[in-house]
Amino acid sequence: MAQETKDKNDRVRRGATLNEVILATAIFSTVIICVFGVFHLGNENWRLINLRHSLQNDGKRSIYVLRNDLLATHYTSVSVLNIGGQFNLGTKDELKVVPVYRDAVSLAFLVDRTNSDNFTAGGKQIWNRYVIYYATKPLDPDDGSRLTGGRLVREVILDTTVPVNESPYSNFAATEWLKDDPYANTGAVNKPGPKKVESLQILAQDVLHFSVTKNDDAKSVQATLKLFKKANLHAKGRNTSDETFQLDLKVQPENSSP
Repeated sequence: MAQETKDKNDRVRRGATLNEVILATAIFSTVIICVFGVFHLGNENWRLINLRHSLQNDGKRSIYVLRNDLLATHYTSVSVLNIGGQFNLGTKDELKVVPVYRDAVSLAFLVDRTNSDNFTAGGKQIWNRYVIYYATKPLDPDDGSRLTGGRLVREVILDTTVPVNESPYSNFAATEWLKDDPYANTGAVNKPGPKKVESLQILAQDVLHFSVTKNDDAKSVQATLKLFKKANLHAKGRNTSDETFQLDLKVQPENSSP
């Protein structure tokens, strides 16, 4: 009995064998890898959810503002410039060419609807500005071959060289108002002159597609806004994932004459 107790004490003092240490290390390493794998996957999913949420917020806000302006205008004042083309959404070495539209639309606008002086005796609005929406199309500065997310721009134009009425804006030109750097446009904010951008808003980033069409029979305007961004996820099979969010709008301007 004493000898058996002595053998047990010897084994305790001797400690773990090399095989036992290796086995314990392997088990511990496996557990750590699993824990970090779960953490990494959760972090990737969290980033993806945030990305989707950001795109949705930008898209909904942009469509809401555009809808309100279209509802308040006169249909005949709406003018559309269709600007389309084939653009590469991939890389210089791995092309992913898709058709993309970056249209522009202008419309008559009334700055202050609370001022009775801005209405005729019959209640018609006296238009005093034009509003322009357009999407920029910047290129990747690294190689100039890849289309990156553009911006949806809203400009309120004060142009004293032409009257503002229910007719399309006669000075609606890409060379003046639709530059990829909106602050370089004719009469940009704080630049004096007869043509002036009274206010400039960047409604959305990461614009892939912005198209506008008119339906003269229904006197309606249709618009499609599609945002996209590369998720840049590193989980297996997800490293080239793109997130997109699209909204479609159909509006009949309410201040059009019967």
